[in-house]
Amino acid sequence: MLARGYRYSPDGRAVPAVSPTSLFRLASLSKHITGAAVIRLAQDGKLNLSAPVAPLLGLSTAADARLAKVTVWRLLQHTGGWDRDISKDYLDHAIAAALDVPLPIDQDYIIRYAGSRALDFDPGSRFAYSNYGYLLLGRIVEKVSGLSYESYVRQKLLTPVGITRMRLGRTSRSQAVTGEVIYESAYTAKTVTDASGTMVPHPLRRFQRDSSAP
Repeated sequence: MLARGYRYSPDGRAVPAVSPTSLFRLASLSKHITGAAVIRLAQDGKLNLSAPVAPLLGLSTAADARLAKVTVWRLLQHTGGWDRDISKDYLDHAIAAALDVPLPIDQDYIIRYAGSRALDFDPGSRFAYSNYGYLLLGRIVEKVSGLSYESYVRQKLLTPVGITRMRLGRTSRSQAVTGEVIYESAYTAKTVTDASGTMVPHPLRRFQRDSSAP
């Protein structure tokens, strides 16, 4: 039996694009993995879901005292207090300018920047989809387990059920692993890997800061 997917090349030819073993990026589906990792830590008695996030990660509440009310559970529920318009793309160029640091922006810079701003709403008062909240959850997995996010997920979630090929997505096309599909898009955005202003396909730009996205 033959199973194969095709795409159109720039010259209009149909060329092989994917196979049953092709690797795709999970994007926000990785939040399910992060959530499962957090719940596993709770089941193992290593994490209380009601625990405040600020002392757990050493976050300052100076910019907004309400940060003290953000718990692990509220991060899981997207009720931590951050609106998506602030956290969805992490505003790399804006963060670099605000902090006077060079691109690329890493998670520490994102946390530093977000920690200097007031929350958008009172924690627990409403739902707002938050990538930033799940970035913090990934850091909690590392802090509580003593392992990197990838190592913990591999050891506790993937390997026990026979999943061996899942891995973290990397930034540029040159860093793609063997068997990873090629992402192209009519939409583009500035690269966040440097200050060159190079335009890249939007799917690549979107995945560049999310270390939790296999």
